[in-house]
Amino acid sequence: MFKKKEKEHKPCKTCLMAIEEVKEKEGDKYLRLMAEFDNYKKRQEKEQEKFERCTTKSIVEEFLPVIDDLEKAAKVTKDTSTKEGIEMILRKFKNALSKFNVSSFKSLGKKFDPEYHQAVHLQMGDSYEEDTVIAVINEGYMIGDVLLRPAEVVVAQRRAL
Repeated sequence: MFKKKEKEHKPCKTCLMAIEEVKEKEGDKYLRLMAEFDNYKKRQEKEQEKFERCTTKSIVEEFLPVIDDLEKAAKVTKDTSTKEGIEMILRKFKNALSKFNVSSFKSLGKKFDPEYHQAVHLQMGDSYEEDTVIAVINEGYMIGDVLLRPAEVVVAQRRAL
């Protein structure tokens, strides 16, 4: 019936300091856990990106010889309608590749760069500046800013090796 009046409890300094210490430790744990999780997400995103790039690279490498053959066929075909059909297929192939950030790069007339060019023939003579790409056998391709395949080229030389 009668309620006993409870004594008001005031926390002691030691208790308050202990609580603050626990709070600080738990806050640090939380921050570390959040940082670890953020790093995990970044690693996963990089792995996914690498996987997609490798998969794209593998698939595209299988189609490049087909594109090379179609380009050569378009150059030698005399029949206009056949040539137009081959060129249309080539455009469609290249448009599809561009959706995966794959593109060819220009080499003709450029200075030979061993990172982007593979010399398949050296042409001796004084008609061209030395180490200039004077013919492209097969185009080179990039995925974004990463080399997929170097261009196979003919390079001008002035002196015998």
